[in-house]
Amino acid sequence: MTRVQEALRPLETPGGAISDEQVELTCPTCKTTQRLSQARLREEDEQTVYTCRRGCQIVLVVSRPDPSGKPWPGRGYRLGDWVIRNATDLKVHIPGKIGGLLFPASPATLDTVRPRDN
Repeated sequence: MTRVQEALRPLETPGGAISDEQVELTCPTCKTTQRLSQARLREEDEQTVYTCRRGCQIVLVVSRPDPSGKPWPGRGYRLGDWVIRNATDLKVHIPGKIGGLLFPASPATLDTVRPRDN
């Protein structure tokens, strides 16, 4: 199981490595704001799946990139060996810094069929 904090390791900040406790999101279904450390975790088909702490929906997936090497438009953010697919904006709080980091929602996060290439 690969957590977001492991995928974000290349983005280490002056305050050290980023942890799931520093990453916040709001569930699109119930509007509950939560840290990733509060979300439910499970491993599914070699992916790490984060679900809203209330069980509403999948809010984030950490997976390997597409084996074809071609990225899926709007599916997520590649960080080294991992892709972070977030269904809602991801806010990373960095100690001592105002604003932090923002990963806007990936509109194709939960898509299971690759879009046709034009």
